[in-house]
Amino acid sequence: MLGFQRRGDTFTVNPVIPKDWPGFKMRYRYERTDYHIAVENPNHCSRGVAFLELDGIALPTKTIVLRNDAESRQVRVVMGTKTPDAVDR
Repeated sequence: MLGFQRRGDTFTVNPVIPKDWPGFKMRYRYERTDYHIAVENPNHCSRGVAFLELDGIALPTKTIVLRNDAESRQVRVVMGTKTPDAVDR
């Protein structure tokens, strides 16, 4: 449902949620690094990822490489089918 999937040293977030959910937040700890993940659902869709950011930087793919650097990382996932240029930031 929340769509978090880890594979080796990467992870993806591809949620399938009820359309009326505005989004959700979760935290994932990888060794010494915390990933604070905020999923937004501005278009009230039930699936699809339109846009992904890591620490305020748009990612070209929907995969995040895990780091063990004792930092706190911010992940923003915007659900939808629009292209990244069309998503409000």
